[in-house]
Amino acid sequence: MKRIETGALTLFLLLAGISCAAANGRTPLGAVQKQALAALHKQAKVTGYHADSRGEVRLIYGELSAAVPAGGDRRRAALAFLERNKGLFGLESAERELAFVQNAAGTGQSIKLQQVYAGLPVFERSVTVHFGPDGRIRAVTGNLAADSAPASTRPAFPAAEAVRKAVPAPSAGRAAVRDPDLGVFCDERTGRPHLAYAVPLSKETVFVDAQTGEVLHRRGEVHEAATTGTGTNALGQAVDPLNMYAGQDFTIPNDPRWQNVMQNAAKGAFNLVDYFNLELGIIYGMNAQGQEDRSQLIFIFSDNNVFGAVGASQVVQQAGVSGQQNLETTLNYYKTAFGRNGINNASLPAIHAENFLFPGKPMNAQWRNNDSYMVFSIGGPVPATPIVSQPVSASLGAVAHEMTHGVTATSSGLEMKNESGALNESMSDAFAYLVRASVTNNFAAWLMYPDLFAAPADGCLNAAVLGTKYCRSLIAPRTYVQPDRVNGQYYRPPVIDPNAGNDFGYVHTNMGIPNKVFQLMIAGGNHYGVDVPPFDNGGLQASAEAVAQFQYVLNGGVWYNSATDFETAKNTMDGLVYANYSANAGKLSTVDLAWYSVGVAMADMENVTLDNFTVTSALTTPMTNGELRYDASTKITVGGTGPYVVQAGAHVLFCAPTVSFQAGYRAEAGSTVTTECP
Repeated sequence: MKRIETGALTLFLLLAGISCAAANGRTPLGAVQKQALAALHKQAKVTGYHADSRGEVRLIYGELSAAVPAGGDRRRAALAFLERNKGLFGLESAERELAFVQNAAGTGQSIKLQQVYAGLPVFERSVTVHFGPDGRIRAVTGNLAADSAPASTRPAFPAAEAVRKAVPAPSAGRAAVRDPDLGVFCDERTGRPHLAYAVPLSKETVFVDAQTGEVLHRRGEVHEAATTGTGTNALGQAVDPLNMYAGQDFTIPNDPRWQNVMQNAAKGAFNLVDYFNLELGIIYGMNAQGQEDRSQLIFIFSDNNVFGAVGASQVVQQAGVSGQQNLETTLNYYKTAFGRNGINNASLPAIHAENFLFPGKPMNAQWRNNDSYMVFSIGGPVPATPIVSQPVSASLGAVAHEMTHGVTATSSGLEMKNESGALNESMSDAFAYLVRASVTNNFAAWLMYPDLFAAPADGCLNAAVLGTKYCRSLIAPRTYVQPDRVNGQYYRPPVIDPNAGNDFGYVHTNMGIPNKVFQLMIAGGNHYGVDVPPFDNGGLQASAEAVAQFQYVLNGGVWYNSATDFETAKNTMDGLVYANYSANAGKLSTVDLAWYSVGVAMADMENVTLDNFTVTSALTTPMTNGELRYDASTKITVGGTGPYVVQAGAHVLFCAPTVSFQAGYRAEAGSTVTTECP
């Protein structure tokens, strides 16, 4: 159990008038916020803002402050800005209501501040102040939330009892990995704040009401990748040199979660412990011995300095070599591309466990958030299919995907539920693509993880054999049962109670939507009749590298936060373009049109042109209400620069004050086209 000691830079949150309830959409500002915004306008240049359904500011951007000199105290400048503009963010006193969390990576610098109440953290609530390269505050993002103080700040029972209530019957993977934290939990279902314990387990964090003992919420902490493919096979490849440690006196992480585990774990004469770059974090290769209990981990070791040649442990050793190689590549990519020092930007050890047990799932991998390590299955036959999987760590993309979950967990903290969880999963897919492309130089390889199949030989491409369970595509998500548009085929709406049974709000399904946005930003293209220009016009590689920088600042620079949803992501991207790209019109167009094409924030667009697209009944029938809908606040032009055809049986809604049908537009007999929208 811990309280946040704030000292001179303490910030406590008693947010006046801000509800704990979930909020989406954009509405006008409240009276207090309007007054505060008017005051800010007198002293700064405000380019735009995004407010939630209660009128509370979640994003504001522009030229918001004078420049902080080089070497100046940006933390204090951030605090002073929030204090001056406290009414805008629902604060009573910024000096008492927030606590410093971290400096985050970015083009300038970002200062993240944790919401607290009476010395206790308000779980998953924070605000980040973003400085531009010129030292000016360029944006503020956050999800501050409170309604009123909890009934009491004194728990009715000790932390140990909270563990028992969270896990009535402890078992492997179902025991607390450290002591619970006491804080305030905002229940989005009821809008009420609760004094609660956060009980961290291996696979989830359980929030337990500290007065009643009720389990309020289970937050998934396991981030999975659907690993598939038959590509680069690290099994049997010669690796020379291979980093390792001769002897058993290597450094054990100074982390109570790992000290006893590693001290008691079996070691050998040579161990897969990699000191290749201490700044990026030591890499520890471990063997789960076909179990899921962390206490059973041993090191991957050998009697000599050759790993994976012969013997009973050959397969595990080879998987360990692959995991280590791919982690080195991923860590080096993050360092070279963004200057990031390891998973958490502070040399966090990169721990990977091979031969981990996923009952009935020999093709799986996870980042385990509360333990801060990666686990990989050893491969083999997949039950009830003709698939034979390689060890999952043989896939560079799979390893990069899981490690990026660690980057996200220690940066933006996107919560693994509903749309924020889909963004989390998509962020990992995006950097899996980027890391792989940095090695292969193939920036047109949109099929994800095609390097895991030992059989059949054509892997993901043989949909008739494999179905769609193990594969996904950035360019064509629907090929593998993921949506490429909100309310489109395969889309699943957010759920009230995210849990393992619904994949925490279908995060591995709806990730297809931000995946498609990412692909469109890189390559451009026409999606549902919307022509999206690439983020950079210098070719595919140049655009991919530019989008990589953009995505990294969103995640590693903490522009996103734990509750960022699709619409907030789009508006946050707009804010980042204004802050770091001088409001570049081309980049704004890419961001806005990419999100528009997948059905997000459509009403934000004033004028839209649709062309070079054919709408079929097969496309519209699976959509919500069996229709394809476009919105714009001013005008939609259809078929102005190319053909737009609505085939028989298809149903399309064009929703704008003015809809202009041009020469390229054609609606076939038996189609339905509507301009009168509900």
